[in-house]
Amino acid sequence: MNKDSENRFTSMIEKDSALKDLIGYLDKSFKVGDEIPSERDLEIDIGYSPAKLREALIRLECFGYIDIHHGKPNKLLKPFEIKKE
Repeated sequence: MNKDSENRFTSMIEKDSALKDLIGYLDKSFKVGDEIPSERDLEIDIGYSPAKLREALIRLECFGYIDIHHGKPNKLLKPFEIKKE
């Protein structure tokens, strides 16, 4: 990820609690290549509405962290290397 993308992603995390909590959950519970829970299961596990959770998942997909395919398990593609300030 280039510096501008990294800065944008870090800014998103700071402003979006659902994204921040989802990253924390996935980072602690899964390794690269693992299938991650369905949206419905994630709603239960981290406690956000379907819309907020879907938005966070889409952001992770856009930045290359997860792979989302309708009707197939979602997968974690790369580790979260977010700089914590």
